[in-house]
Amino acid sequence: MEKNKKKHILSIVGFCLSLVIFAFALSVFVITLNARAKNRPTELFGYSFAIVATGSMYPEINVGEMIIVKSCDISEISVGENAVFVGLSGDYKDKCIVHKVEKIETVEDETTGIDSVHLITKGVNNPEADFEPVTSSNFIGKEVYHSAVLGAIMQFLQNPINWLYILVLLITLFVVIYAIKRIVKYCKQQKNEEKEQ
Repeated sequence: MEKNKKKHILSIVGFCLSLVIFAFALSVFVITLNARAKNRPTELFGYSFAIVATGSMYPEINVGEMIIVKSCDISEISVGENAVFVGLSGDYKDKCIVHKVEKIETVEDETTGIDSVHLITKGVNNPEADFEPVTSSNFIGKEVYHSAVLGAIMQFLQNPINWLYILVLLITLFVVIYAIKRIVKYCKQQKNEEKEQ
C-alpha cells in the first residue's frame, strides 16, 4: 500500500513538473511573438535573445547563432564590446543589430544642454563604420554570449508548426507510458492470480 502511495505521489509530481515546463516554454513563445511584433528581442529577467541574420559579425558571430543580450544603460558599454540596437534607417530600419563598439562620444544637446552618449559601431566583417551613431533611444543592451546550438533550437521553436509536433509527441508519449503501466499492472495481477491458484 505504501509503495502504491509513493508511486502515485511521484506520478503527480512528474505531471506537475511537465506542466510547469510546458507552461514556461509556451510563455517564452508568446513573449517571443510579442517582441517580434514590436521589432525588439525577446526579454526575460533582464536578458534578451535574438538570432543573427547577416554575416556582418563573421567570423566572431555567424549567421543563425543566438546572441544573449544583457539589458543595460548605454553608458555601461565599453569600446570593444558588442552593442545590440535597433536600426533607424535603410535596410536595417526596425531590425535588431549586433555590432562592435568602435568609439564612444559624448555629445551635448544644443537645445537642452544635456550630454548624451553616442556609440560609433561597426560590423567586424564590414569595411566601414555604421552610418548612424547608436543613441539611448535605439540602444537595447550588450551581447554577453552567442551559441550556434541555441540558435538552432530557437529557430526550431519559432516555427509554430513545430509546437504542434511537440504537443503531439508529448500526448503520444503520455498515452504510451499510460498503456505500458496498464499492461504491467495487468501482467502482475495475472501472475498473482496464478500463484493463488
